[in-house]
Amino acid sequence: MDTPYTLHLFGRDLRFHDHFALDAAARYGLPVAATFVFDRTRPYGYNSRQESVVYRRLRWMHEQLRGHGGWISVVAGNELDWLEKMLRSGVVRAVSACREYDPGGVARSTERRNLCAKYSVDYREYEDSLMLPIGSVCKPDGSAYLVYGPYARRWHEIFESREWFVAGNTLPKIQWLPSRQEDFPSRESLDIEQFFESVRLDMPHNPDWTCYADRRDRVDDPNGTTSLSVALRLGAVGPRECAILAKKQSTTLLGELVWREFFTMLLSRFPASAHTEFREKYRGIAWSQDSEMLDAWQEGKTGFPLVDAGMRELAATGHMHNRIRMLTANVATKLLRLDWRLGERVFAEQLLDYDSAINLGNWQWSAGTGADAAPYFRVFNPEVQRAKFDPLGEYVRKWLPENSPGSYPLPIVDYRRSRGEYLEWWKSQT
Repeated sequence: MDTPYTLHLFGRDLRFHDHFALDAAARYGLPVAATFVFDRTRPYGYNSRQESVVYRRLRWMHEQLRGHGGWISVVAGNELDWLEKMLRSGVVRAVSACREYDPGGVARSTERRNLCAKYSVDYREYEDSLMLPIGSVCKPDGSAYLVYGPYARRWHEIFESREWFVAGNTLPKIQWLPSRQEDFPSRESLDIEQFFESVRLDMPHNPDWTCYADRRDRVDDPNGTTSLSVALRLGAVGPRECAILAKKQSTTLLGELVWREFFTMLLSRFPASAHTEFREKYRGIAWSQDSEMLDAWQEGKTGFPLVDAGMRELAATGHMHNRIRMLTANVATKLLRLDWRLGERVFAEQLLDYDSAINLGNWQWSAGTGADAAPYFRVFNPEVQRAKFDPLGEYVRKWLPENSPGSYPLPIVDYRRSRGEYLEWWKSQT
């Protein structure tokens, strides 16, 4: 008879350290089987570029597990069909997973729970992608904070009231289910495209983030940010580890982690904001669907050098500095008046750190339609932004090498005229 075991479904938790679910599995007393399912039959939160990074990470995890007598089963297909096949075998005693809060993740959680109940198998989820559970940061009456400031104050109150630690490596603690698979599946067998990304998926040794607040907005400074957004998105680095270090070194960085949890809470509480304006009074806005303007923006041909450099970098690498994200989104929704959903979709398809809650939150913030959005009259001047954040032109030269200074094409819209027209248009729409 096959050995009974606990099944862990990896998702936004692609690591072995600081892992609540795996710690719990170790205490359960049964061998643990690790699995990841590329389920493209329903929204599951990854674009094709991210799948390439996930594949690389899973291959690394597989090698780590082999060193401890285990393996990771990686399959492509309908997760529920695969899970039911495992449950029907009668040897799965418990199933664990990382809790997710986006609409697709919530639906997936419900389906897993119902399926496990059908076979009388225990199903549990653990908080391994956020610091604090969504429901713990709320108003006294249980309603959601809609403004970041009060939310952040309450978040910090809870954070400061607890003792935090980073749990160690779970690999040697767990009795892994012995390997039944010799070779890790190929990209071709999983239908995963090769994307030649260069991305950090581990925490640097003794990171120094003390100058983060001063350097984070300089797009010409390759070391001005943590470069951990992809690792956080995949769960290769845990939020607890980042937050504990940030608390010691940079309150500004800790605040950025709180924004991440704020946007996640908003999408969880208000899932309709995934496809419509968060504020009801803005749902009738007649945004532009101009395909030529959209193409010019997406292809980096707006005539605004910093915007175009950012869009070229995104297309080539899947990366974009946060300051550039704010600028490109601001130009798209205000100077070009493009529907924020069009821009959000472009980012969703290309960003290596794509996270639906953060992407939607940032785009609605830029468009002025979100819960705690930038005021409608805040229209960035691309040239002022370039002078402030790329003063020597190093970033622009890197991504627009074909254009010498002073020879760049004229912008497709005049900033001053478009800003004025936008402000009048917004007032007429709202």
